[in-house]
This record gives sequence, C-alpha cells and structure tokens, in this order.
Amino acid sequence: MAISSKLHPPSKSLVVTRPRSILKTHKQSPPRHSITFPLSETISDHFPCELVQIIIDYLRDDRAALAICSSVCRAWLSLCRTHFFAKMTIQPGNTAGFLDLATSPHTTIGTYVRHLTIQKQTGHVDHFFILNNASCQRVPDFHFDNVLRHVKTLTSITKLSLFKGYGENPKLISHLQGFLSLEDLELRSWSFPGFSDFVGVVCAPRNLVRLSLTDIAWGTRRSLVPDLRLPARLRHMAVFMEKQGQFFNWMLRCATQPIESLEVGGIFGQDDALACAHFLRILGPTLKHLSLYTPSRISKVNLVYNTGLQTLYISHLQVSQWEGSGPPPQDKISEILAQLCSPNIATISLQLLMHEPEALKTIDWKEIGRTLALPRFASLETVEFRVPKCRKWALSLLEKNLPNVAARGILSVVNG
Repeated sequence: MAISSKLHPPSKSLVVTRPRSILKTHKQSPPRHSITFPLSETISDHFPCELVQIIIDYLRDDRAALAICSSVCRAWLSLCRTHFFAKMTIQPGNTAGFLDLATSPHTTIGTYVRHLTIQKQTGHVDHFFILNNASCQRVPDFHFDNVLRHVKTLTSITKLSLFKGYGENPKLISHLQGFLSLEDLELRSWSFPGFSDFVGVVCAPRNLVRLSLTDIAWGTRRSLVPDLRLPARLRHMAVFMEKQGQFFNWMLRCATQPIESLEVGGIFGQDDALACAHFLRILGPTLKHLSLYTPSRISKVNLVYNTGLQTLYISHLQVSQWEGSGPPPQDKISEILAQLCSPNIATISLQLLMHEPEALKTIDWKEIGRTLALPRFASLETVEFRVPKCRKWALSLLEKNLPNVAARGILSVVNG
C-alpha cells in the first residue's frame, strides 16, 4: 500500500472528527477540562449591539448563561442586568436588606427593576392561604408606607403588585403618584376605610394601562367621592371582588372609559349583575377581549352590543342533563352564540361543567353548527370546549355533530 509522502507540519495537521448528531442528546459526553479564553476586543467589537441584545434576550431564563455573558464586558453586563433584576419581591423576611440596598449610595440596580411585588406575607400569596394558615403572623414593623417611601429609588418600575394590604394607611396615593412609568397596577387582598379611599388609589397612577383588582373591600365610612377619573390610557381591567356594582356605576358616572380587555369574576349580587351588564353594554364596540367567570350570576349580560369582540372566554358553564320530564334545560351555548354579532370574533373558549359526560348529548349541536356557519363567524380561528376529564370522548362527539366546524380545522377540545 502506497504511503503519501506529503506530511503536514504539527501546527497545521488535519484532524478528522465525526460530526455529532444533535438527536443523540441522551448520551452524555465525558467532561472536558478545556481552558477557554475571552475574545479579543478587535473581534468582539465587530458584533452588532442588536445581535448581542437578541442573544441575551433569548437567554433571559438561563441565569447561568446570563452570568457568563455579564462577565464579557461592561456593555454586556448592562444588557444582562435587565433580566437579572427585572423582578423583585419585598416581603417581611427581606425588608431590612432592601432598605439597606435602597439607601446605599452605591446602588446601581434602580434602573433595571421593572416589576416590583410587595407582600405582607413570606412565601406565595393566595387569599385563602392568608386567611386560613395559622402560621401566617403579622409583622408589626412592616408597613407599605415605609417600603414605598424607599422604592422611589427604583425609577424604571412599569408593574407594581401590592398584596395583603389590610389596615394600611390611605397615604398610599401619594406614593403611587410618584411612579411616572407605572403602567400595570395589581391590588390583591386589600381593604380601605371607604369607597372614596379606594377610588383615590386606582386613579393615582396617571399613566396606567392595566388594572387588576382581586379581593378588594372597603368600609362604611361615608365621605364624598372626589371628582376623579381613571387614567386616560387605561385599556385592560380585571375585576374579581364583591361590590362590583358600586365600582362599575362610579365608572359610568365619571366617564366612559375605552376599555378594550375585561375580566370579570367573583361573588355577584343582583345589583352587581345589573351593573356589570350595563357596563358591558356601554362599552359597546370598544371591547375586544372579554373573560366572564361564574356566568350564572351574570344572567343579564347581553353581548349583542359588543360588536368589536375578538376573543371570548367563559368559564363555569353548567350543562344539565335532561331527565325527560318537564321542559328541557336552556341551552346556554346556543344563547351565547346567538348574542355574538361581532364580525371580528376569532376565538371562542367555553368551559363546560357537568355531572355526567352524557349531558353533552342534550345540547342542540346542530343548532350550534348552523349558528357557527353564519357569515359573522367567517373570521373564527378557534372554537374551544374545555371539558372535565372526558376529552377524547367529547372530541369524538363534537366532530360527529359539528362536521363543518371540524372540517375548518378550528375545533378544539381540551381537559379543563
């Protein structure tokens, strides 16, 4: 066998290696103890900043990778910090550390924190956990007023979540007015002396775009409601609380806010149901995204006026099985679809509750199919039914009874 006399010098020797398949990820390669060196500035300076930003944004959930990137150079460190310190939670266990950090002249994270959560409880926040957990003890020296006074050093906050503010001082208003970049305010488990105090807080941030209210209460203290209006940029609201009727009626009296996205749920009285229905009617074509929870308590809602709807989500739709005696139960699904007059509706998601899967057979699916074939549903992209546990059986039933909807590829059945 002939041997080639052409040899390569050691510094330029050819190394032939077999390319590794990215599919064989189950085999772990032996650890390599290689030494890595940083790129020279002449090379790294040729990377466009936009490319570096895209890569670091892609690695935002990989803290180990972000730590490595942050050590490359000062510019990369600044980009990585926007993800390292994007969220901060202040609770009784770390309040002292936060106050030391906020008052330090060397603090440099003030421009990186965008979502701040302040909670009066260590651990996760849940209203029922707060009420029923005996180990949850009040911390006498933890007050929102004291914390918010120092939070102003964080100048880039766009979302503020305040949890469990029972018995707090209404001076909260003056602090919220200082967050000039605040666009998203979330209040959960709060009580106010009176309705006017509550209104003053939600109207304080003037650049607010999104407002979420959960488990909010106010006392019977009587005082004149100030001549306030919700922020002009407010477009998204989530309301899960009692006494919603008083809040909705106040909104209608002060001005018609162009709300585009609305989530409504909670415990409803008759007055609350009427006020909610009237509020939806006044919103009219402005409303684009609507989520209704516990719809059985919102019997007066009529979606005929919401001609701009693009997405509709309804949960807890009770499907009753007809025993054959007396009049058949009212078909809630057909009633809801008959109200939809928006030519822009793209997504309909309905959660169905039933005692037995056989209750699905009592629904007039042929009528539903005829309704969904109307021209106003031409833009429909998804019709989703969320059923408990019997997804495969329900999917087979609906594909059989809604053949045109299934043929369009927009039918979806999921567990839920």
